[in-house]
Amino acid sequence: MSYTDYEGKTILQAWGKFRSYCYEAVDVGDLLARDTSNNGWIPADQGDSEAAEAIALENGDAGDTIWMALAVVIEAPPTESTGAWSAQALCLAEDVGSVLYVGESGKAQSSQGATLGQQVGFMTSTSTAVLCPGGYLTTTSLSLSSTLAVTGATTLTGALAANGGITIGSGKNLVLTKGNATLTEGTLAVTKGMIKPAVKDGATGAVELATEYNVVCVEAAADTTLTLPTAVAGLKYEIVHKSGDFTLTVTANTSDKIIDPADGGVHDKIADDKGLDCHITLVAVDDTNWVCTSLNGGWTGADA
Repeated sequence: MSYTDYEGKTILQAWGKFRSYCYEAVDVGDLLARDTSNNGWIPADQGDSEAAEAIALENGDAGDTIWMALAVVIEAPPTESTGAWSAQALCLAEDVGSVLYVGESGKAQSSQGATLGQQVGFMTSTSTAVLCPGGYLTTTSLSLSSTLAVTGATTLTGALAANGGITIGSGKNLVLTKGNATLTEGTLAVTKGMIKPAVKDGATGAVELATEYNVVCVEAAADTTLTLPTAVAGLKYEIVHKSGDFTLTVTANTSDKIIDPADGGVHDKIADDKGLDCHITLVAVDDTNWVCTSLNGGWTGADA
C-alpha cells in the first residue's frame, strides 16, 4: 500500500471530543500521544515509542489548549485544477480498506513501524480515512504484568518478558522457529504432557551433530561417525545404536574430550561395535569435557 499524508487535512466527523493541553505544537489531523512527564499532548511517534491515543481537531502551539477527539474521519486537503477543486489522494484505489499505522511526527503510515506496532485506522476512500488509535505492541520487546489473550498467531522478533506467566491453550503450540528459550531463574514445570526432545533419526556416514538435536538414532549398514558440537556446559546428547554389524563412533570436536566411563580416561572419541539398541548419553560439563551419564553396550574410549 502507498499512503501519502498531508498538512491541512479536514476533519469530517469526530467522536469522543475533549479539550486538553498541548506540550508541543500540533497540526489538525495529527495523531497525538500523552506526555505524562509534562502533563500534555505531543505528536505520536513510533520511532520514540509514543503511541497515539487521540487526534488533534485543530492546530495548536506549545502551551495551547485545543479540541481533540478519540476517533475521526479525515479528508485530504483540496487541490485546484483548471478551476475545479477536489480532495487530494491519500492512497490508490486498490488500497481502499487498508490498515494505517502510527508513523513519525504525528502522521499515519502504511506499514507497521520498526519500534512501535500500532494500528490507528483504515482507508475508507482514496481521499478519506478513519483514525481510531487502538492498542499496540512495541516490536523490540513485549513485557506483560498480567494476561494477554491471543486467538490467532503472534510473531515476535524481539524479547518476550511475562511477569504474570504464559499459558498455552489446549491444542495450541508455542513454537520457536530459531533461537533459544532462556529461564533466568525459577522452575520449568510440565503439569501434564512431556517435553519432546529434538530427534535426528537414521543418521548414517559422517555426521556433524548440530545443537538443535539432542537425541540421535543411528541405523545403517556401514560404520558411522558422529561429531559432537563444541562443548557448552549443559548440552546433552542421547545416541542410540539401533542395529549391529558396524561400528558407531562418537568424536569430540576439536580440542574437546570425552571422559571414558570405564576407566576415567580422557579421549578424543568413544565407539561401540555391539549395536542392536545400545545407547550412550553424553553431557558437556564445561567448555571442554563430555561425561557419560548412562550407557549400554560395548563403548570404548580411544584417541584420534
